[in-house]
Amino acid sequence: MNALDRANSAVNAARVDPRYRGAYHLSPPSGWMNDPNGLASFGGAYHVFYQHNPFAPRWGKMHWGHATTTDFVSWRHEPVALAPERWYESLLGCFSGTAIAEDGRLTVMYTGVSPFGQLQCLASSADGLSFERRPSNPAIRAKDLPRHASVFRFRDPKITARDGAYYCLVGARDRRSGSGIILLFRSADLAGWEYAGDAWSCPDADMVECPDIVRMDDGRDLLICSPTNIRKEGHRNLHSVVYSVGALDTVSGTFRGSPYRQVDLGYDFYAAQAMKADDGRTVMIAWMQMWKRSMPTAELGHGWAGSMTLPRELTLDGDALIQAPVRELSAYRRGAVRREAVAFSGVLRVDGVEGDRLELAIEADVSQARAFGLRVLAGKGGATVIAWSAESGMVAMDRSGCGVPIRDLSAPARGTAGCGTRSARVDTRGGVLSMRVFIDRCSVEVFLQGGRATLTATVYPEDGDTGVEFFSEGAAVIRSLEKYDIVA
Repeated sequence: MNALDRANSAVNAARVDPRYRGAYHLSPPSGWMNDPNGLASFGGAYHVFYQHNPFAPRWGKMHWGHATTTDFVSWRHEPVALAPERWYESLLGCFSGTAIAEDGRLTVMYTGVSPFGQLQCLASSADGLSFERRPSNPAIRAKDLPRHASVFRFRDPKITARDGAYYCLVGARDRRSGSGIILLFRSADLAGWEYAGDAWSCPDADMVECPDIVRMDDGRDLLICSPTNIRKEGHRNLHSVVYSVGALDTVSGTFRGSPYRQVDLGYDFYAAQAMKADDGRTVMIAWMQMWKRSMPTAELGHGWAGSMTLPRELTLDGDALIQAPVRELSAYRRGAVRREAVAFSGVLRVDGVEGDRLELAIEADVSQARAFGLRVLAGKGGATVIAWSAESGMVAMDRSGCGVPIRDLSAPARGTAGCGTRSARVDTRGGVLSMRVFIDRCSVEVFLQGGRATLTATVYPEDGDTGVEFFSEGAAVIRSLEKYDIVA
């Protein structure tokens, strides 16, 4: 039995506890999941690969898990796509990478982690399921790097085709400064690569992971990446996903763009990747976890750990990123409850508005309120709180009182339950606050003011904690409220 067979046998033999498994989010069939990899449209389906340990619900020697979908909501688990089998994967396995579909084949580039460094490798498939490595691997070796880049901090390739050539962004560390950088490589045929420049740098971080670039409708490039151990004040997570809007200059090998901003301001959002859907939409998905946190499904013996965010449609308003859940979700709505012009102060409960797999759409007049918000997954085990404050101009999320605690394992906050609060600034100068909230058993995702800011969190409520209640300090009017069960 080879490495791939052993991986698939482990997945098929595993038994998992579904208590906290989401209904409309992608999670592993068993074992561990982290970064999304190789998003592509191929063979009539969308493919999402991911970092996977098929043998245990913890990080280990990395494989490529694989799932497909036709609508970004209902997912089909496919066999494990890549297992570490070669010398250039022998240390830690097959790390993150990219996919490109052309000429009837799906080709992936991934990072092989060897004792000699992190090297970029190629494999291809005619059916999108079974992959053959190129005999010439690794495609990008230590000798291809500039002298200032460390081959031991060199990973997560992203290929883009433009100007008659292929370009590959790879996350790296600058050995001179210790800062995170993105290197750019150029190829005519995917086989031979040459260094083209330092595309982008992040002095606030010690490494850049999972770089991605996508051409938006207005012709500008959206750069997304994940700087690690970020030092800039205001970034509440140890690692962040950031974006910049600008242009990749393939002649100079540099990306010039707007000052970077965080993509999501919540607790659990990392390693985001984007793709073009068949209809031209830009769709992004991210790992809905964060490093250095406890993971209750692993600790409780449920046999799995990790999940992905809702796929999100991306658009631009100037240099600002706008995010919206994929429109296909509307086909899964059931049990609608609608209310209008509900004035209240204090606490409000609405008949029929409860559940742990639902969508809430709220528009409220908060012009006379000092605070406004809601508690979701509420019950004997507590609740997750989403609260707007007129004084701060922020919407804050607090999961510290919701069910099974999540501990911050990073120093100096080691052991902190809930990992504090997360918040996003919103513009309510017109007196109106809008929210779309998606709850899927162990996750809460909040889209504020039409997707101008988002907050994402994993939560682990006690059984039966499905309540929803609104609160206001001072007079508030819920102009419109829509609740839908999401059945997938």
